[in-house]
Amino acid sequence: TGAVMSVAGPSLAVARSVALLTALGSALLVHAAARALGLDRGAALLAGLLGAALPYAARLGIATVPDGYAAALVTFGAATAAHARVRTRVVGAVAVTAAALCRYEAWPVALAVALFAGVDAARRRATGLVATAFLALVGPLAWLGHGALTHGDPLFFVGRVAAYRAALGASAASPATAVATLLVALPRYEPELLALAALALVSLLVVGSSGS
Repeated sequence: TGAVMSVAGPSLAVARSVALLTALGSALLVHAAARALGLDRGAALLAGLLGAALPYAARLGIATVPDGYAAALVTFGAATAAHARVRTRVVGAVAVTAAALCRYEAWPVALAVALFAGVDAARRRATGLVATAFLALVGPLAWLGHGALTHGDPLFFVGRVAAYRAALGASAASPATAVATLLVALPRYEPELLALAALALVSLLVVGSSGS
């Protein structure tokens, strides 16, 4: 985003254009993630359309913040974490490390992708999977290194977030409170997503019981 704005100018119109293009790219990434998971073309196309059409995803897609495409990058990276092709896993690692440079919430996913790659590298003795594990961690490590070199503290962002919350008058939330808040926010902001997930789960159970 910064690279585009440095060339085209730091205007709101440029930011909106970038948001539109990244929203389209995010839909394609969800489609690619579905294909990586083994879905056929029709199902993958439906996944990409649903990923862009969900109300909250649509709002994030047109917003001039990285949250929308960071989520798509995380989705693709997670979908390729156990893929049979090493090349696909390398691309997934690049995606998840890019997401980690956008949002701290992607860091646990980057760690999981790296762990999957490390375990498989030991089992299969594949050097490409070693590179995958390294690539997945580049984003978080680069950010920590930036903090250490520029701010004298690799975890400088923790203090900034805490100071920002304190300035707003918000107290530090316990892990239990954070989880409870998330459980309340999911049905409030994403009822369609939960309904689709429940429908998919019921469908899998029905298919599994009929097959047995």
